[in-house]
Amino acid sequence: MIPLVALAMLALPLAGQAAASPTGIQGAEAQPCPQEVWVGGDLSCTISYTGSKWYSGDWVALHATADNLWVNGYTPNNVDFKVRVINAVGYHDSPWARGGTGNGLSVGDMAPTDVRGGHLIYANGQDLFVW
Repeated sequence: MIPLVALAMLALPLAGQAAASPTGIQGAEAQPCPQEVWVGGDLSCTISYTGSKWYSGDWVALHATADNLWVNGYTPNNVDFKVRVINAVGYHDSPWARGGTGNGLSVGDMAPTDVRGGHLIYANGQDLFVW
């Protein structure tokens, strides 16, 4: 039997992760992607966005296939941004790009195990999170 103190110690990192979920760019909570965001081979797709529609503001989508985890996103704002995909092993970042150009970013090639989420990150540190 595991002592109660040990259980509490095990739960602390998990509680800390939940409490430390990124803040910054205010957006809708993650929800299933609309059909036009799904890509062939996706087994799941979730999206967070800031506009009244997914395409009218900042957005970031997390895609999972049988063997790959990847993120894509876009900002219409004239700021530098990148996207990040995270699993239990680590993360991958896209190169920085300028928003407002009509071109989004994507990054992936991570094992879809123990998915931690994705981010759209502004150069000033603000971000939009999807899980």
